[in-house]
Amino acid sequence: MGLGYVITKEPDDFGVMEHRLTTGQLLQIVKIPGPLACYWLGKSEIDTPPTKAN
Repeated sequence: MGLGYVITKEPDDFGVMEHRLTTGQLLQIVKIPGPLACYWLGKSEIDTPPTKAN
């Protein structure tokens, strides 16, 4: 099973889409509204500790 995500324009567009490839593999794709995806990405950058340069 493959996993993925898609960022959508609709603010209330949450859910899981399923798609079967021609190979028979099932994909599960999570739909995430754009503003929420931007928030999560920004938050993860703020919360990640800086790395040390070698």
